[in-house]
Amino acid sequence: MVDTATTAKGIESWAKQALANEQGRKVIGEQMKRIWGSEDKLVGDIHDYMEGWCERRHAAAKAAMEYANLMANGAEQEEISKAWSKLSSNSMKRFSEDTQAQLGLMQKMAVAMMPGMGEGRLPMFSPFGVPSAPGEDASEASSDKKPSKD
Repeated sequence: MVDTATTAKGIESWAKQALANEQGRKVIGEQMKRIWGSEDKLVGDIHDYMEGWCERRHAAAKAAMEYANLMANGAEQEEISKAWSKLSSNSMKRFSEDTQAQLGLMQKMAVAMMPGMGEGRLPMFSPFGVPSAPGEDASEASSDKKPSKD
């Protein structure tokens, strides 16, 4: 079992030593800039995701209200059927967009959590462990690279 008090003292001791000299402060400062830069970008990504989600929910509520109004106001069956078709098909489209947005956000979060990885580079999705750039097919990224035999 890990003794958290000892671990905390060790981290505190390391931090004091690292901050005691200029080079240590510079290294820690650069790390902190990367961490907080990633945090800021991630918060922006989450904001964009939520904004899209709210827009899709608003569109769904509006379409459902239009359908309900047609039914409540005694519209023709054909008009009600068209409204239902629009509501249900657009609901499936929104579901698909939600799924894509969620997967995109999870990828952005994974990238933010991987220290030392470049923007949008996920080695786990590329053959031979060769990271691929965003929008680049992993097989194209490593088509000229062969696995090493060591």
